Amino acid sequence: MYNPGLEYWQAIERIFCYLSGTKNLWLTYRCNVINPELYAYGDTDGNVAEDQHALSGYAVLLNGGTVSWSTKKQEIVSLSTTESEYIAATHIMKEVLWL
Repeated sequence: MYNPGLEYWQAIERIFCYLSGTKNLWLTYRCNVINPELYAYGDTDGNVAEDQHALSGYAVLLNGGTVSWSTKKQEIVSLSTTESEYIAATHIMKEVLWL
């Protein structure tokens, strides 16, 4: 931070070029207030980790735009892939109910 080299200045220049090239872009969501579309997708990789904790993730979409997503290692050691899928589905439903 006190004496940045040439590579840092080049990285900053790339960042500003990117920002100036995308300043007219924005995220848009379709507005369907009467009948909103809510979709939730999730998956689990099973018990392939060394510590037998499965990895699971989900994404929740509202009217075509992602409003919530997560991926993390499950806290519970499951005895089967099916149990891992049930745990992931429970976390997805908790998120959907919260939204």
